[in-house]
Amino acid sequence: MTVKDTIRPELYALFQVDEDAVDALPDDILLPTETILNFIEGLRESLDRVFTEDGESFIQEIQTAFGQLASVDGVDIDLLLPNSANLMQALRIANAITDEQLDAEMPANYLQFRLDEDMNSEGIYDSSGTSVTHFFYQHQGDLLESVCYLDFSDLNAGLEAADLDNSSQLNIIAVSLLSRTEEVARGKRWIISCCDHVEGREVLLKYHALLCGYLLTRPVYSPLYDGIDGIPATLRRGGSYAQFREPFAMLSEFNSRKTIIDSFLSAYHTLENYMVRARIVAVERAHNGATFFSIRDFKRMHAAIDQNEGEQLRLLFRDCWNLQIGGTTFGAYVDIRINHLVNGMPQGFQSPELANFLQKLGAPGDFTVANENERRKTISKLVYQIRCSIVHNKETEYHISNRELQNSTNKLVLTELCIPIMRRLAFGLPSVVQENPITYSRREIALY
Repeated sequence: MTVKDTIRPELYALFQVDEDAVDALPDDILLPTETILNFIEGLRESLDRVFTEDGESFIQEIQTAFGQLASVDGVDIDLLLPNSANLMQALRIANAITDEQLDAEMPANYLQFRLDEDMNSEGIYDSSGTSVTHFFYQHQGDLLESVCYLDFSDLNAGLEAADLDNSSQLNIIAVSLLSRTEEVARGKRWIISCCDHVEGREVLLKYHALLCGYLLTRPVYSPLYDGIDGIPATLRRGGSYAQFREPFAMLSEFNSRKTIIDSFLSAYHTLENYMVRARIVAVERAHNGATFFSIRDFKRMHAAIDQNEGEQLRLLFRDCWNLQIGGTTFGAYVDIRINHLVNGMPQGFQSPELANFLQKLGAPGDFTVANENERRKTISKLVYQIRCSIVHNKETEYHISNRELQNSTNKLVLTELCIPIMRRLAFGLPSVVQENPITYSRREIALY
């Protein structure tokens, strides 16, 4: 049979009215209801319009009639027209089927495809974080290896015919499956495939979506961060900023970042640069000569920068804690951000979600401890552990992704505490004049 001969009667059947539901209507709403139903029945008789250039108008007329029916007090459109939701989605896809395709034979083995609800998906997103309403991968060599995704969870989202131009055979199969299913498609996500196993079809869909550049988790975008107040006013035209050209390029990257995770990593990359500089500066200042020339000097430099990264970050925080950055000490600014975070949570530091997050990170459980040295170590450890949890993704370790940042508490730890203090240090440290731990005493270090 041709495609049109197969799917037309299936679409036609979706207009079926439940006569028992109509008969059960009170007399005062029966007349206006029957008037609208008769109009819809007239549209059904001109169903072939959906296969023409007039298809969009035809679909809109049906949508308007359904809206009128639903607006009648006491009328449940899903009772009167049980297939109305599936009909609208099937018609939108059918509108993308061309005349040439309609006259062709139905795809071979099309009955092997199945329509299954996608139970475990958070959705598929484009790079902007917008939900993808449909994704069709049509295998060129073997149609049975194809997979489709339909997202009807957003009741206001619709399918555009122009977006279905590259999946001609899958369009036909999708229309047939939507027409024949007894389940209401509205409000759910669906997978069309030949996979009998739930996990198999879900991972196949995800793999194809990733290969096409889509996202499996909605990205969590960066807010406006604190951290640079007071710094601009401290800059001077005679300042020694030339040696910070490389960090400035890294700060430019931070300003270009859009998501929280990217912002955190860019800020951390800058601090990594500062960690190494600080250790080299410490060795340089301990040497009184004009040049580094002895093997011992090189060994000292190597030992200084070969420390554990977490320890280097701790030392950087130690060296900067009492520095004036933008009119206040770095330590005082950290305390301000700690209070800001704690006050921003309903249960403050006693929040079970905060305790759970810190435990998963392996970070110290109390960064409000009164002892300043311990508080400083705790904060540097927290930043380092978040860095490790983002960068490392071993099965035995806790991994922070956009999915984890859907949790508001986890998100606040990064956006209200960690990133602002990292930003303060990353953007502010080059502005420090006195006792700057990352400023070389000379423009270049001569090595022999």
